[in-house]
Amino acid sequence: MENVKHPEIFGTVTIGERGQIVIPSHLREKLHLMKGDKLVIFCHLNQIIGLIRSNEMYEFLNRITNRMVKNVEKFKEAIKKQGI
Repeated sequence: MENVKHPEIFGTVTIGERGQIVIPSHLREKLHLMKGDKLVIFCHLNQIIGLIRSNEMYEFLNRITNRMVKNVEKFKEAIKKQGI
């Protein structure tokens, strides 16, 4: 199956009696999720906004940090050009 490249909605999940959720099988297959995989839950303003495999967390944070540094550098250059 092809990788997910853009945000998509895959359906809904229900929290069971023990607080567990079941990720739909078609999504588990598409994302190659296996029994026992650990996921990190991202929240913002008391809402869940995403899940990521815990073993991919470092790379994910590294990509975000690199993008932030590049944006800060572009912002600094723009300020210099404006003479601020």
